[in-house]
Formats: sequence, C-alpha cells, structure tokens
Amino acid sequence: MASELEEEQETNIREFFHDYPNSKSITGVHYSGQKRKKKVVHVYEIISIGYYPTYYCKKTQKNRLNTKEYDIPDDYVVKTELWKTKITLKTKYYNSKDVKFLLSFHDNGDLKTIESKKSGTDLIKLFCKVN
Repeated sequence: MASELEEEQETNIREFFHDYPNSKSITGVHYSGQKRKKKVVHVYEIISIGYYPTYYCKKTQKNRLNTKEYDIPDDYVVKTELWKTKITLKTKYYNSKDVKFLLSFHDNGDLKTIESKKSGTDLIKLFCKVN
C-alpha cells in the first residue's frame, strides 16, 4: 500500500517542454489530483538566464523529502502570466550571499514590484495578497 506522500507525488507532477536555447519559451504543465485530472499550463519567456556567482551560490528550498535542490542564479529574469496578470520575475543577490526574489506587474497603468528575501514561493504568496 502506498503512503499518502507517495500517492501525492504520483498525482502531483510537473513537466516542462522547451527547445532552449533555440527558443526562449518554456511550457510548464502541472498535473494534480487523482489520475492527474487537473492540469494547469504556464508559458514562460526567458529574458535572461543570469549567471551563477563564483563566490557563493544559494540553493532552492526543498519542499519534500527527496526533492532536489538547485543553485539560484543572479539576474535571472523570466516573464509569464499568473491569474491573467503579466508578471516579470527576477533574482538578485545582495550582501554577497543573500538572494532577493522580485516580481513586477502593472496595476492600473502603474508598475508595481514586490520582493521577498525568503523564496520564490513566498514571493507568489505575497503577490496573491495584493492582487
């Protein structure tokens, strides 16, 4: 019998489709629910892949026991749409070792920027509160 976590992992899958660097567009498909019935598609446009600092590179947070961690690049910029709002996401190192996650969007013609020093996930949570 599969554990609840194993069942969740089997029904919560992300797939990415791309021809990078020939195309700057990446399509991400997130399947969830029993038998992958729910499907959410996001298209990302890579503006800048940034670079990995040679002195120190912060890692992504693990959200599950066996999840892989990834290095976080500096000056990574990507555009996408979230809840019918076009957004730009960016990473920026400061103090030589810490990362700021920035999200910019237009609201009634005004450019607004939200930032988080915790994580990209925290940044999206903050965006949900203001949008």
